[in-house]
Amino acid sequence: MKCSVRMIAIAVCAIAASQAYAQFPGGAPQQGNQQQSQTEKWQKILKETELEQKPFTKGEDKLNICQHLYNKEQPGKPAILVFLHGIGERGDNNLAQNELGVSDIVKNIRDQKQKVVLITCQCPSSELWAPLHRGGAQAALQPLPSKSTGLIPDMIEAKIKEFDADPDRVYITGLSMGGYGTWDTISRRPDLFAAAIPICGGADPAQAPVLKNMAISIFHGDSDNLVPTQLSRDMYKALQDAGNKNVHLKIYEGVEHNSWEKAYADPETFKWLFAQKRTEEGKKAKGKVFTEEEINAAKQRGGGGFPFGGGFGGGFGGGMPNFGGGMPPMGGQGGQGGFPGFGQGGMPGRYAQLRRPGRIPRIRPGWCSRCCSRRPGRSASSASGRPGWSRRSGRHA
Repeated sequence: MKCSVRMIAIAVCAIAASQAYAQFPGGAPQQGNQQQSQTEKWQKILKETELEQKPFTKGEDKLNICQHLYNKEQPGKPAILVFLHGIGERGDNNLAQNELGVSDIVKNIRDQKQKVVLITCQCPSSELWAPLHRGGAQAALQPLPSKSTGLIPDMIEAKIKEFDADPDRVYITGLSMGGYGTWDTISRRPDLFAAAIPICGGADPAQAPVLKNMAISIFHGDSDNLVPTQLSRDMYKALQDAGNKNVHLKIYEGVEHNSWEKAYADPETFKWLFAQKRTEEGKKAKGKVFTEEEINAAKQRGGGGFPFGGGFGGGFGGGMPNFGGGMPPMGGQGGQGGFPGFGQGGMPGRYAQLRRPGRIPRIRPGWCSRCCSRRPGRSASSASGRPGWSRRSGRHA
């Protein structure tokens, strides 16, 4: 009897997860009219922001990016600002990454007449910008970045040459998964950036010493139901303890996961950002050096990529341990870098409402794929999605 109940639970969970996964960019195709409407929206944003689709390639590897030089009539060399999107905008269309936050960023660049090259990067559906975690041991910086994240420094260096940009005014920002990616990228290459704005993300506090000479402004909502606000508080404290004199933390009261809306809409965010320059000490900063043994072990585990190991085709890739101990028929331990929503290293928490390890996520057909597996408009106070209307915008990353 117990075996039958277990197998039914496994089947229901797998079917529901498949349905949720299919709603993300890069998952199963959307239905005709819906897909066309979404594409038209992205194309409109592209036109309004003047961004151009210019994929960056290095050998056989490619990173989808959109770029534009704003206010080129202004004197001096341009700055570079890199933007990393959230988990819902992954894909290969080189459009979706501009959906959230980018229009506000562009507005501020234009209003402040800043000569800036804005570069918006898109992460493939099979990857993450960085391992998603809720702190603790899982927060540790991994020996290898995901393939796309690893291309970001090379891309930036190429764009500095292409636009004759100021190497002392290179900035990076990201929201949600992109917040994690921002922390991950600056921790690996602290010498490359003058300043960073990670929003509702998390990082490894042990990396704070290598970031002590970088200007960092952190944003988070105190009611974030996806990424714990404590992750930003922990990084802020770690940076202060490491001696960083130019680190700032803004916690928005009553704001849930969409804290980027306030952060990017505030002109002061960008006045501060564009005033930052890389320090001499910052130019000499070095990220953590991993041993060859650690790197080889990471390669065997699949590096820092998406915990499904590329999708459902291979039995969920690295396994789906939603009962805590793993499900041997579908693979063993979850792939490295997973959000612990399904247990150890399992599916990203958007599917699982960031549930504790070992819990089966409540994902049901028709629930909002971009709203933490709840129906649109439902309150974050109810993990099971029971009625309780929320005043939030419903836009998530």
